[in-house]
Amino acid sequence: MGLQVLSEVQNRNQNDRQGTGKRIQGSVQVVHALVHLIGVASLYIASVEVTERIRSALRLGQSWYPRGQSSRNFVESRRLQTLIHAAVSDSDR
Repeated sequence: MGLQVLSEVQNRNQNDRQGTGKRIQGSVQVVHALVHLIGVASLYIASVEVTERIRSALRLGQSWYPRGQSSRNFVESRRLQTLIHAAVSDSDR
């Protein structure tokens, strides 16, 4: 009888340890998922900011060049490259 009680107590303790291990593993998975979600959200926010900066810069830049200017396309493409570079550089800060 005493050995049976001891065996039941040992089994209960083993089950408790396994349950604790599973809870810890589940908690680690939840934390990992939250960190991943925060990272994805940060990238999304940064991309939206860059997109808005480019759009704003393009809106301002469109009025700078008169229609019919022969070198307009070249000048605008160089200006766009500069604006994109500046927007990306600002978002890295």
